[in-house]
Amino acid sequence: MRTLYLDCENGATEDMICAALWELIDDKEEFLQDFYSAGLYQGRLNASPTTHAGIPGTQFQLSSLEHPVYEEFFTLKDGEGVTLQDIRGEIQAMYLSSRVQRDSSEILFLLTDAACQTYNCCMDDIHFHGDAANSLLYDVVCCCMLIERLSPENIIGSTIQIGSGEIKTENGTLSIPTPTTVWLLQGVPVFASGTGRGFCTPGSAALLKYYICSYGPLPVMNIDKIGCGIGARDYEKGSYLRAFLGTTGDDLAGKDSRTEGAPAEDADSERQRKLLANRISRSIGHLNSVKRMVEMGRDPNDILIQLAAVRSSITSTSRVIMKQQLQDAMKNGKAAPEDLDDLYHMMDRYLK
Repeated sequence: MRTLYLDCENGATEDMICAALWELIDDKEEFLQDFYSAGLYQGRLNASPTTHAGIPGTQFQLSSLEHPVYEEFFTLKDGEGVTLQDIRGEIQAMYLSSRVQRDSSEILFLLTDAACQTYNCCMDDIHFHGDAANSLLYDVVCCCMLIERLSPENIIGSTIQIGSGEIKTENGTLSIPTPTTVWLLQGVPVFASGTGRGFCTPGSAALLKYYICSYGPLPVMNIDKIGCGIGARDYEKGSYLRAFLGTTGDDLAGKDSRTEGAPAEDADSERQRKLLANRISRSIGHLNSVKRMVEMGRDPNDILIQLAAVRSSITSTSRVIMKQQLQDAMKNGKAAPEDLDDLYHMMDRYLK
């Protein structure tokens, strides 16, 4: 099984994740052409080789910001910035694959929903603004494009270093980890070893929560490549994220490394259940946000738009479940391969 392992024990920011994944891809020039042709960014993507704490890696920068995005990516002031719906429309207008568009939109939804839960407000109250919001959008889309290029079958993460202390930002001094980061990392193994190390931002927390299927130490793996993303801030004990790409599971000792001794099929089922549970959790979070809109007496048109988005996400999850059932039937010899495409088309016509 082609597996990507993310070592987040020295922090995780969006730029560190992108830089580590960047080092894993083969044709960087081709990726740059795809990135620029997407209509996302008119400037330059800066990937600079550097060394930190004796470890060589790459430092990534997609905007003029000199530090990662903390809690200042949004405001609750009406009329300032753009909403999640606006950003989703911008993503849909880009020349991106359907997978990258979907992943980017859902990651930004996770982030917005976490901010809503943290500050007890509705999604329409969250307004992304300024260079911080642009940087966040660039990083998320870039990361999704890199993941698509690498096409791992499984993504595993280490325990995540969330950091501690305080950080000065445009919105004043914030405690680390920030409130939105804490909300996003519920149910995820984290630790804080004190000051002097890197930490996790809201955007990177959403990326990790969305993509990582399980957490634990580096599994038994035939490592093909190692990438290292260096953080923008200089910490005494290091601020870097390493990514390992290689082969695990059946191709190594006949077992999946996430659950020692368990058959690979059981591990695959566990991964599918986790992905489905995440999808359903996102739909529930979105529906709770709509409920708050009703309680606050919001415009019925806005409520209907959000309900339509919830219905769309549930329908998408239903498609995933039904297609997985058909694939399982194929594996068990209960359906002929030539019938599969016709069944997929029938499902797509039915689930609208």
